[in-house]
Amino acid sequence: MGEYGKPPPGRKPGRRPGPEGFLTNRPFGDPPGGLPVLGGILGGGEPSRYSRSPDLWNRLFRGLGIPGRFAAFDLPREDLVADFARAVLELPGFLDLTVTNPYKGAAFRCLDRLSVPVEAEAAVMDLGRLNHLLPDPEGGRAIALNTDGRGMVLALRKRMPLEGSRVLLVGAGDAGASIGYELVREGAELFIADIVPEASRALAAALDRFRRPGQEVSSGGWNMIERIAPRRDLVVSAVSSSNPLPPEKIETLPPDTVLADARYGEAAEFAAAARRVGRPCVDGREMLVGQFRLAAQAMGEIHGRDPARLAALLGEIERSFLGA
Repeated sequence: MGEYGKPPPGRKPGRRPGPEGFLTNRPFGDPPGGLPVLGGILGGGEPSRYSRSPDLWNRLFRGLGIPGRFAAFDLPREDLVADFARAVLELPGFLDLTVTNPYKGAAFRCLDRLSVPVEAEAAVMDLGRLNHLLPDPEGGRAIALNTDGRGMVLALRKRMPLEGSRVLLVGAGDAGASIGYELVREGAELFIADIVPEASRALAAALDRFRRPGQEVSSGGWNMIERIAPRRDLVVSAVSSSNPLPPEKIETLPPDTVLADARYGEAAEFAAAARRVGRPCVDGREMLVGQFRLAAQAMGEIHGRDPARLAALLGEIERSFLGA
């Protein structure tokens, strides 16, 4: 892990805004608002309107008997990320700050401005993005994780072996970078397509240093998708809008082609198109559960929770959440 040190001695920060002004109560099973905030998801796209992370974490808090709640924080500006992260990480008993778009890079860049040293796992350092900050009070530190790509990998492993598989990854943004990074580390042959060809080339070049000898990482523009998809074992959509393949093209893919969409809910256009023609598709709900599971396990290790009990509870939460 990489480490970011404390601010220089004697540094006197200005007045820090607390989290209260950004706190949003929302549906999906939040506990009563009177409970203290012990976790939250931070984003700029109004996560209070769409995120299911509070549902997952609040189920976990209830299952472990933790008297607190996981909330959604709508942060209007990137320049507030550092002060906000510092404020919530100093809340008594705070367990997890989940970071979503568009602040994953900003959260990484503010690590040296937090009040405790931060240990960042390899994926955070390699990608320059994070999606979880977990305080470790006894260790006098915080842990930074990037579980985005591994969340998708956990879902995909239930469908297919990834080593040696041929993958078309559509989208070279934050989600695409994290998923591509983990797929390359799994040993997949990767073709990256993006509506901006320069973006897909840049991501392929960045991921090239993680590939194994003989492993291929290549790229192209949006016009390559329909040509490449029929020759791939897996097609992953990691775009924030639009659909890389219409239903009629999905229908012509080999029947054993696995399809995956990093989005969930109404935004998951690729998953919806696949299901309209009777093709199963891994969607962002499964990816989200994987991301959550990895962060929850890290939280359990930090706070000495019984691994067997935690694993059983996470299994129950996953089955209930995905079955809903």
